[in-house]
Amino acid sequence: MRSMLSLILVISFWVGLVTSQPETSVIDQSVAPVNAVDYFSTEIQGDGEGPPCGQQNVSVYSSGFRRKDYKKVLKLSWEFFKAQRSGKIPEDYSVSWRKSSHEDDPVPGGWYDAGDYLKLNFPLAYSVAMISWGMAEFQKGYVDSGVYCSSKEALRHAVTYLMDCHVSANEYIGQIGHPGIDHSYWGRAHEQKTSRPKFVWKKGMKAADLFAKVSAALSAASEVFEDDKSFSKSLIQHAKDLYDLAEKSPGKYSSRYKSATKIYSSSGWEDDMAWAAAWLYKVTNRKSYLKDSVKYWKKKYWGLSASWDSSGAMTAVLLYQLHQQGAPVKSFKRIENFVENKFLDSWIKGKGEIIETPKGLSHPSWSSWGNLQLSTASAFLALSYVKYSSSNSLARKAARWSRSQVDYAMGSSGRSFVVGFGKNYPKYPHHAGASCPDEPATCNWSDFQSKKPNPQILYGALVGGPSGPGDDTYNDERDDYVTNEVAVDYNAAFTGALAALIEMT
Repeated sequence: MRSMLSLILVISFWVGLVTSQPETSVIDQSVAPVNAVDYFSTEIQGDGEGPPCGQQNVSVYSSGFRRKDYKKVLKLSWEFFKAQRSGKIPEDYSVSWRKSSHEDDPVPGGWYDAGDYLKLNFPLAYSVAMISWGMAEFQKGYVDSGVYCSSKEALRHAVTYLMDCHVSANEYIGQIGHPGIDHSYWGRAHEQKTSRPKFVWKKGMKAADLFAKVSAALSAASEVFEDDKSFSKSLIQHAKDLYDLAEKSPGKYSSRYKSATKIYSSSGWEDDMAWAAAWLYKVTNRKSYLKDSVKYWKKKYWGLSASWDSSGAMTAVLLYQLHQQGAPVKSFKRIENFVENKFLDSWIKGKGEIIETPKGLSHPSWSSWGNLQLSTASAFLALSYVKYSSSNSLARKAARWSRSQVDYAMGSSGRSFVVGFGKNYPKYPHHAGASCPDEPATCNWSDFQSKKPNPQILYGALVGGPSGPGDDTYNDERDDYVTNEVAVDYNAAFTGALAALIEMT
């Protein structure tokens, strides 16, 4: 439970960047999203594929991972999301040790946040938006991995929950469970008997960040579910209504219910307004939303990280994409300069607030928590930029740097940080359910204190990773919730980066 949140492998020739976007997108699809540029060509080919005749290979650093490895980890990542499911568990569930749980919650369903049983819509909305963006933008990567349909159904459970929490026009249930209560329990989800209070935010209360973040998630998800017209239409309508609610409720959601929201305390709200407005423009084509997005984004300098608490960089990359697809984005040069000369330049070169460990992990110098989330989220944004870039040189650097960060998470440093994959993967992730033995054995705090590896392998979970500052130190210990906890938001953008690499290599 947390209190808040290698250069590249040798890669196969880019056999063709995919330009699949949602069929009903309002953006001008006649605008080519990608340059036919070999950003990843190298001397070792993924899946045994060679380059077309006449193409030259470029030798770059290799950690040994290939396209088939990215496919495997993408599949495993969704097993982790399935392990986080709250509510009704279907028969023949792939995560065999999970059972139906908390079906009597004020709003049943959704995903548990991390190693606990809290349902926290503020970080969950970030996760759903990033997962949906990755699925829509790099759909072919999912299809080629054979997980697109099953992932959609798993995602629907979380998306439906976020929408159902919009219980009336002017109120939203933003959290179920109190950390002070939940964190006193260690055991299985379906055996938890502690109280699970709901926390409601209403119009006029300071909660623009919460309402806007959920709005963005529902808009992004509507692209994934566009083949289900009724569901997609409902998502967009709720997204619009929540954005309107956000405009009438400026301020940070964590200014209320402070003891409950302190583990995800918000630092701002204007970036979430910009994020939500950009997504609403993307799915409605209403220029007023695009104008709002740019207006809110220009409010201040947002920093270089993408996370549940920072939407500025995410918004900038999304606006960059929209411009490249023909949208009339005002102040584009300012946005482009931020994306290329601040965000990407800092992460690729490890300068300014971004540092690089000796073994290749990039992360903000100020961060000790969830560094793999921060690096892989930035990698996903970089790959999203690459797909639409008009700068071949920068796109090549961004693509290679992005792959180096995904490779680091998968084990290029000598150990894997993805549970159930690769060499020396984490055996003691901080996760209550995974620490429990098979029933009918009991599970309690003695299992937290056990020196034995978790009896249940939490396949696909990405742990927080090295805490820094500036080194690769990591502790595979159950009580280390800084470096060894898992969380839905850690995997959210990681899955998109994996799908992008599958599609682009």
